[in-house]
Amino acid sequence: MAKSGSVHRTKLTSCHVVKHSPGASDRGKIALTEAIRMRSASCVLLLGGCILLGLLGVQSQCPSPCHCHGDLQHVICDGVGLKKIPQVSEATRLLNLQRNNLGTVPSGAFSESKGLVSLHMQHCQIREIESQAFKGLKKLVYLYLSNNKISSIKSGAFEDLTMLTYLYMEGNQMSELSKGLFSPMINLFVLQLNNNRLRELQPGTFAGAKDLRWLHMSGNELTTLHPGSLDEVENLAILHLDRNRLSAYPSAAMGKLRVVEELTLGKNPMKTIPDNAFQSFGRYMEKLHLDDMGLEKLSAGAFNGVTALKFLYLDNNNLKSLPTTMQLSVDTNMTLFNNPWTCSCQLAPLRKWMDSRQNETDAICESPPPQKGIQIRKSTVFKRCKSEKNDKNSKSKKTKKSRTGRRSSEKEPVQVSVNPAYQQMEVEYALRKVGCQAIVCPTEFKTQKYCDMLKRICPEIESSSPGDIKSARLPELRSVILLDSRQPGMFHFDDVMQAGDSSHVKQLQDLQNKLSFEDPINIQFTSGTTGAPKGATLSHRNIINNAYFVGKRVGYTWKSQPRVCVPVPLYHCFGSVGGGIAMAVHGLSLVFPSAGYNGKANLEAIQTWIYLNNPSFSGCKLEQDPFISVRPPHAEPVSFLEPKSQKSCSSPVLRTPSSRNTMASLSGQRSTDFCRASATVSWSSALDDVP
Repeated sequence: MAKSGSVHRTKLTSCHVVKHSPGASDRGKIALTEAIRMRSASCVLLLGGCILLGLLGVQSQCPSPCHCHGDLQHVICDGVGLKKIPQVSEATRLLNLQRNNLGTVPSGAFSESKGLVSLHMQHCQIREIESQAFKGLKKLVYLYLSNNKISSIKSGAFEDLTMLTYLYMEGNQMSELSKGLFSPMINLFVLQLNNNRLRELQPGTFAGAKDLRWLHMSGNELTTLHPGSLDEVENLAILHLDRNRLSAYPSAAMGKLRVVEELTLGKNPMKTIPDNAFQSFGRYMEKLHLDDMGLEKLSAGAFNGVTALKFLYLDNNNLKSLPTTMQLSVDTNMTLFNNPWTCSCQLAPLRKWMDSRQNETDAICESPPPQKGIQIRKSTVFKRCKSEKNDKNSKSKKTKKSRTGRRSSEKEPVQVSVNPAYQQMEVEYALRKVGCQAIVCPTEFKTQKYCDMLKRICPEIESSSPGDIKSARLPELRSVILLDSRQPGMFHFDDVMQAGDSSHVKQLQDLQNKLSFEDPINIQFTSGTTGAPKGATLSHRNIINNAYFVGKRVGYTWKSQPRVCVPVPLYHCFGSVGGGIAMAVHGLSLVFPSAGYNGKANLEAIQTWIYLNNPSFSGCKLEQDPFISVRPPHAEPVSFLEPKSQKSCSSPVLRTPSSRNTMASLSGQRSTDFCRASATVSWSSALDDVP
């Protein structure tokens, strides 16, 4: 029998028994509280009766001794002495295991953590990653394995990592990469392998990682890049190979790279850079590191095809001259110090480049003896060098054709986005600036009377036949296409759409075959509030990459049928590229709340179509203040917001008339049609420019 006032607790396998003596209510409450707090408990027996507390299972609790945030969405186990990987809830998006002593990542280590998006395992003393170690992590985007002791990665270790975009494995002890190791990573964008012990790259190493853009392999022991070893990653934009042991430039391995913008080869023991070394990607290369290599010669054709170079690092080598065919622009920046330059007429192009720049360049003559110690910029030897002019070459440049087969003077079709708030003077300025040949616009929008404005600028419209306008103030303008009315001298949009036939399809196909992805396709003007509107020219590549990578960054590639609210104007990148082009690239469904900016319509669209009547959002009283900015309480970051399952239809398709002429679009109005899909994110903006 217990003494009066005492409390007895008997620990069971699945529950706790708490007995109360008469008059011991206070201490009984304390005992009950302690029992509830014990995580192994699943029930409490009080005075012989069992009360089920409904405590969460192990996977739904914050693992000890970690700490958690946001209903287990972020689990932080940084430096807590773990020796094995804890199981976390499927709701967890970020798991931080840094600075523990894990040793090995075993098979199925994350089988219950299928919702992970970001996994941090730096400084964990990891030596080996077993096969299927990350199986089930189909949503993982970020994986950090830096600064461990990894020397062995078993085949199939990265199975299921199809959404992985960023992989960091620098500071390990890997000496080889097995063929197909990265094959599941079809969305891999950044691969960090600096400061390992890699000795060579074999063909097939990067098979499957066709989207890889940044590859860092600095500070390894690479002596050979075998032919074909980089064929699967031909779209690399950044390639770092500095601080390795490459004694010869790997031309055969580099030959299929097409769009490298930054290449670092510094501190490799190369003596020569051969002809055509960078030709396959020369028109994109902006930054090239050839410093601290002991370089003795740049072959005459080493820089063939290199036309966009902005930064060239040649310091601390044994160079005496530069190729005379090397193209140096005023915008090129070079480091040249600590080279034994021979100051002769072969360096005349370099001296001319120096004279065109204000910044002092530290390059000193080593020979001939009378010039030793004199800066190239101050040497008088170049006065004897004749300026080479070749009228024949000059003429050929004027008629030189571009890669697409068109002469450079030929006009290409370009769409011009015009701010619908422009006044008459600004509209005329923009149309004259681009040499506009066709205008697509509504008759009016809000306070703007576009049709009347165009008639004042170009009074000849009303007396002209549609498609045959001849204007003194806009000499290149031929057509005006109205969206919503019929006016003398102007087409109606419906007529243009119905006029197409098979011959126009053939014209479109012929035009597509001539276009290059580098050609300009869109001009966007500034507001003109601080002066005349200024136009920015965008290429096909620029716009598509912008839409693709922005969409990938916010999660369109892994969310199921995302839906986006677009309240912003369509004449700038935010609405046209982040909205319209992203729709085409990623298969979004777009919600246009209203023709112009309307705060209440935006919030109603978000509530109805984006958050799908989320209770946290539906509590907002929209009718009280239609312009209030509302964000649902506890709203998750875009990258981690889980799409809701809904029956969806296909994304809307934008249809526009095709034309070989330059077109300007007064994009004031917007379609209010939209399609039900799954929830993700809302774009927000300031008010429309149109009053």
